Amino acid sequence: MHIELLYTEGNHEAQHLREITERLLTELAPYEHVNLVKVSATDPAGGTTDVKLPVVRIDGIDIRAVRADKSARPLTSDRDARTEGTLRSAILAAALTSQVRMPLKYRRAILVASLMILVGALLAQFQSWGPILTMVGIALLAVALSNNGRRTGRQSFMWPAGIAALIWVGITTWFWWPVLFRESPTTGVVEPGLWLWLGVTAFVAMVVAVVAAGWSRSRLARQLPGRTNRMDNPSPTSTGKPDK
Repeated sequence: MHIELLYTEGNHEAQHLREITERLLTELAPYEHVNLVKVSATDPAGGTTDVKLPVVRIDGIDIRAVRADKSARPLTSDRDARTEGTLRSAILAAALTSQVRMPLKYRRAILVASLMILVGALLAQFQSWGPILTMVGIALLAVALSNNGRRTGRQSFMWPAGIAALIWVGITTWFWWPVLFRESPTTGVVEPGLWLWLGVTAFVAMVVAVVAAGWSRSRLARQLPGRTNRMDNPSPTSTGKPDK
């Protein structure tokens, strides 16, 4: 699903329309986001010559929603209610045929982490800090993979994954510092064996958070199609009609 909000500069209704769309996405497709596209009302390339802006475009189709009053609050007027109803129907129809995917910002973080791992592995042949860059990339990758599949809201697995990743990177870097920078090994008050086990424990906790988040995303992907189907085809009981 690809959602765009086309608007012109100085249009005060765009923000209100965006708030309505964002709220509906949180309910119906929490993995999607709204792309803001600034266009000219007379720009033929934007395909908006016959469309009154702002307008929400879903998968290339303009949703001709009722224009919202810029001073109105969501659902406080009949106009807002009709706007939300029109957008809800369009998002539901698109959600039923689209694939549930990871939110864009986490996909970008995974890409950055993968590049850090690759660059760190290549630099490890020439620079002593290459392995550290690789470890930071692995930590960032784990944190990005610990999302629950929702673009907004509480992320129950990312905080544990982030804390565990930070501990793992810190302990591993400290433990291997003499080897990486060719210094003479030093021993502190705590035995190196204990530090090693602490690092391993942090790494295992990080992996557990990633696996738990993956299971949460899988459950969300299974639940959303059924929920959108029920919203699109409500039962007779839910609509107030007697069962036959």
